Amino acid sequence: LLEIVTSVPITINGQTCLLELIHLGDKRASSTSLEHMQRLTITDCLTDLYNRRYINEQLPIDLEHSFRNSDPISFIYADIDYFKKVNDQYGHVAGDQILKEVACVFLGHIRRKDGWVARYGGDEFLICLPEISRNTAVQIANRLRRAVESKTFYINEIQLKVTCSFGVQAVYKASGIHSANQVVEAMDKKLYQAKKKGRNKVVI
Repeated sequence: LLEIVTSVPITINGQTCLLELIHLGDKRASSTSLEHMQRLTITDCLTDLYNRRYINEQLPIDLEHSFRNSDPISFIYADIDYFKKVNDQYGHVAGDQILKEVACVFLGHIRRKDGWVARYGGDEFLICLPEISRNTAVQIANRLRRAVESKTFYINEIQLKVTCSFGVQAVYKASGIHSANQVVEAMDKKLYQAKKKGRNKVVI
């Protein structure tokens, strides 16, 4: 007998919970079924982006690969400006809709061959761009910033404009950044600077 336990984060009345899915079957279970279960464990159920678990697993792998090949690896860290006001004024259902649509904008501008997009938590997003230089990552971040800024969001019949702030961090073998935590700390500081400079900015 084969037992697969999958923990999926879900939100109920604003509270984040873990839903455990238990799949029982024989060892001849199809690879498609197994792949689907594995996909659930690394996917954010709201935005369909990769989740925190995927970040924790994949980011160190991508860092190590880049260092081994002496390639650059760039990261974009973003969050939605004044997102709390959206939740407070329009409700969490509206906030969830904004998160999903911003995620779609990001996915529409990041080609799979260039990297991956994940929801870090709340309204924060992390984009990993292996073999992408800082200058190219800045161009991508500005393209994302303009795409979100120009989009009109709809909450029922209400039109809403939203912006995002971005921090960009390029990592090289000799940059002194060697872990996933160091990457996030560096990007978090730059995102804070973008907020301090008035939001809807890209800081490198």
